[in-house]
Amino acid sequence: MEHRYAMKLELDDEGDFFMRIPENLVDDLGWVEGTLLDFEEDVDGSVILNKVETETPKQV
Repeated sequence: MEHRYAMKLELDDEGDFFMRIPENLVDDLGWVEGTLLDFEEDVDGSVILNKVETETPKQV
């Protein structure tokens, strides 16, 4: 399933870029504060965000 959203990059006081992800999008994706995200740049220059899936330790 592929969805595309356009968000502007902003510049903070230290010169670092960031983007604000709309709360409704965060909710729809099931992300919470602390969710680890990975990103990659697509051939057209857009950025693709993916949730980092962490393995749950197996009980022995």
